[in-house]
Amino acid sequence: MNSKNAVVFSCMYTPVAPLEKWSAAKKTEWASNRRFYSCNAEPGEIDVTEYIADDEKVARPDDELLREQAAERLGINLADRIPDKSEARSIEEYMTRFNTLGAFNLGGAMTKREIEEWKKNAQKTKATLYHGVLSLPAWQSKLVGYEDIERLVRQTFGGFLKNAGFDPNNVALMCAMHDNTENKHFHFTFYEKAPLYRDKNGKLSYRRKWNIDKQTLNEYRMSATAYLDEHKKDLSKYRTVVVQSLRGVPTDSDLYIELRELADKLPKSGRLQYNSDNVAPYRKDIDALASMLMRRSPEAMNAHRNVLREIARRGKAIAETGTKSDYVKRLTAEYKSRLGNVVLGMVKNFRRNPKSTVRGEPKSCKQHKAAARRRRTHGAAIIRETLRIFDGGQKSVQADFTRNLARAEREIEFENVASVNNEKRNRS
Repeated sequence: MNSKNAVVFSCMYTPVAPLEKWSAAKKTEWASNRRFYSCNAEPGEIDVTEYIADDEKVARPDDELLREQAAERLGINLADRIPDKSEARSIEEYMTRFNTLGAFNLGGAMTKREIEEWKKNAQKTKATLYHGVLSLPAWQSKLVGYEDIERLVRQTFGGFLKNAGFDPNNVALMCAMHDNTENKHFHFTFYEKAPLYRDKNGKLSYRRKWNIDKQTLNEYRMSATAYLDEHKKDLSKYRTVVVQSLRGVPTDSDLYIELRELADKLPKSGRLQYNSDNVAPYRKDIDALASMLMRRSPEAMNAHRNVLREIARRGKAIAETGTKSDYVKRLTAEYKSRLGNVVLGMVKNFRRNPKSTVRGEPKSCKQHKAAARRRRTHGAAIIRETLRIFDGGQKSVQADFTRNLARAEREIEFENVASVNNEKRNRS
């Protein structure tokens, strides 16, 4: 793995007591780590909260993010509106409870009281203290800030804890992002709040299996890599350019002839969706018409190539984690299906508006020309209307595309985690 181009993730542990078989040097190292992470530092030493608070290292949330989180915790929904005076006052008052350390957990920025509670319980816990770091490559560090890292933790770290065998609701987590190096990174430390495991005598105890296996660590690296990549704007921007460029595609006779022939081929009943079994035998024809549309617009074709390049780059980033995944195949298939559904939208529109049908059987040359003219006019209207729907509006296919692709990408992220959990259950 090339750490310059990939996310680096590690998670270590410090048990409540050293093992007898450990060397004197290792026991000394253990004692120092335990004091540091349990906030029981001796005079002249620092603890983990002081390290997190280092002004030269720590990145802190801005007021706007804290204001949003305060409203969320107070149960105030500010979607599409501004707060009234009483709500605004409540939010400002609650904001004073947030810390100035930049610490956060699965619920977002931690309050001063939450940090004090975390520190107090860490000082007396008999649980193993876990700690580690996730570091980003330099190129990616330029693209993310505190809010991105906090969102990453909120959205993905709970899945890591579950996969590692913890109950996220029973974990006291504290994180902090540092941006003092070219590789932005976040430190984390956590411990179990209560003993949930039975020992050989039936007594409740804390987790005794300290080590977290490499596969679980590697899966989280893959998940974090995918999450950070998917929340960049590049892919979304390229796809939007493809969509918007198609709007200006000329509605020539060749397009109309291909559309009419495809409409004749496709089943007259059943679902007309790209991924449906009903349409499966005709996907090559649908792809060909989608390509025909894009070839009419150099801008659309260029953006289309950018989409494919960006998907390939993401696949390479996933491969850097050492994890095998069909990520590229799945993302490419989703993109193709959305373009295919544009074409199928044209077919549906064509069938709903049979205005090009000839009134009677044309006999004279004049009647044949009139019929051809009606078909051309009808074809142009069909293509323009479908592309208009695809390109804009609250109920556009583009909105569907973005929403469904985001859902597919989330499924891809956690697919391996679910697979591993199933394997563990089957083995047991």
